Amino acid sequence: MNFNCKEITITDETFGCSITFSENVNFKNLKVDDFKKNEEQYVMLLRKYAEDEIEENFYYLETNDPLKSGELNQFMINIFRTKISIAYEKDNVEIFIDVDELEFEEVKNSIKKIVNKKGQLNINY
Repeated sequence: MNFNCKEITITDETFGCSITFSENVNFKNLKVDDFKKNEEQYVMLLRKYAEDEIEENFYYLETNDPLKSGELNQFMINIFRTKISIAYEKDNVEIFIDVDELEFEEVKNSIKKIVNKKGQLNINY
């Protein structure tokens, strides 16, 4: 899966954090019915925080293709200035980004927080 990202959405809440890369500029405003009809590509990386000491963090990758979505156990993310590359059990993804320095820092920091030593993360300048 390869696509040009037009919108990046970052969330960081009490129980987890996520970052979504989408071909659709209004992706976050799609309603459920529109979402099901949406054929544009997207990738969401998610880390759900453990709620207690017994639980572990949960890592997940979602795409517009349900067969390529699922829990992340072993994965590698390479961050470049103009591209995010993700290799995981079900696919390899290249997301081309065009962001300014501030947005790039936000993307890097969000991905670092999501990966949290679970997978392999390489930042290339």
